[in-house]
Amino acid sequence: MMSSDANENLMMNSLEHIARAVTSLTEENHYCAIMVLRIANFRKLFRMVSLEHQAELSDHIMTTLNDKLRKKDKVYYLNRDEYLIVLPDLRDQSLLTLAVNKINRVLGEKIHVQGMALYVKTHLGIRLVDPNYFPGPERVLQQTYSALFDAEENNCSTAHYDEQSSLTQLRNLDLETSLRQALETNELMVYYQPQYDFKESGTLSVEALSRWHHDGHNIAPADYIPIAEETGLICEITRFTVHNALRYCSQLNNASIQLSINISSRDFFDQDLFDFVKQAIETWRFDPRNLTLEITESTMMQNADHAQKALEAFHDLGIHIAIDDFGTGYSSMAYLKHFPVDELKIDQSFIRNMINDKDDEMIVKAMIHLAHDFHLKVVAEGVEDAQTLQHLRRLECDRVQGYFIAKPLSADDLKNYSSQAK
Repeated sequence: MMSSDANENLMMNSLEHIARAVTSLTEENHYCAIMVLRIANFRKLFRMVSLEHQAELSDHIMTTLNDKLRKKDKVYYLNRDEYLIVLPDLRDQSLLTLAVNKINRVLGEKIHVQGMALYVKTHLGIRLVDPNYFPGPERVLQQTYSALFDAEENNCSTAHYDEQSSLTQLRNLDLETSLRQALETNELMVYYQPQYDFKESGTLSVEALSRWHHDGHNIAPADYIPIAEETGLICEITRFTVHNALRYCSQLNNASIQLSINISSRDFFDQDLFDFVKQAIETWRFDPRNLTLEITESTMMQNADHAQKALEAFHDLGIHIAIDDFGTGYSSMAYLKHFPVDELKIDQSFIRNMINDKDDEMIVKAMIHLAHDFHLKVVAEGVEDAQTLQHLRRLECDRVQGYFIAKPLSADDLKNYSSQAK
């Protein structure tokens, strides 16, 4: 293993190599390509060969690259499994494409070490540098590594640095940091979107939704929910929503309120979810028969055995189960037969255009009939006009949800809405 001093020396040398390559370009319109190559199956290869042959393997890669690239191109060690490749004086990007293809081809050929035929798998991050816009060697190396990480995350051989993608990643990182702080400082709020029941208009049904107000403006769920799901923060958000929605609705002067809460895939496969929901119900003395957990069909089908057991456990408490975004995932009839499901929520992508799109209308009609044949309730999402509302009534949909009915309401606004709805 290299010492920290050796690593630091290699890094300083790399920065010098990059700076020298850019500043020595002979023509104004020429480019320089900086690449970081990492051996993806490095540990596997090194476990297969003896210690004395590990250096042979690393040297073989270095020699192969030096032999196949131009004389002016340079290859340097960054680490045991990483190489810095500098391609100066590229008159156009087609030369870079040729070089990358050659690197992938020659390193994809089998090599013989210690009497074994081995194959090297690599990831390559690429940063094409315009000398007129050179941000400095440290920044270029950082951007090259960013491209390498993209290649690794997407499991592809190469990735080019993308300024816009990098800005998006920085924004997402900033959002993640702010979201973690928001969970600690109670910036998140629970809003409630009412549903209209065609057959029981006196019953108040709402879906609990998390909302985030940050630095004087609202952050759209589409911006922070994907980040929360990727980082696992969605589990904290779900627990926050469950806890506060049950607390508030139990105190609302409406004993028959029907509450729906969305459960993400990460939540659903969290072994502690059942105990948390059960404890919250007991803490706030909320009637479990008035609670519906919404789970997407794709989540259920990730692990059918787990889904079966988890749904049955919730059902035994009296909690209702809804399949969210129905029609956009597996749409398997098997789970309608075997899983303890009470409700289907038809995705808004089918509802919004059903008046003008006969195919969508036929799909919605078929879903409603299918659900009723299985003795399930049907909720249509995304209702935004009176014509769609009346058409769903004619199709015998049970409940509807959307901006035409009501936008998501704060806790205070829901209290007023509840009083007017009585």
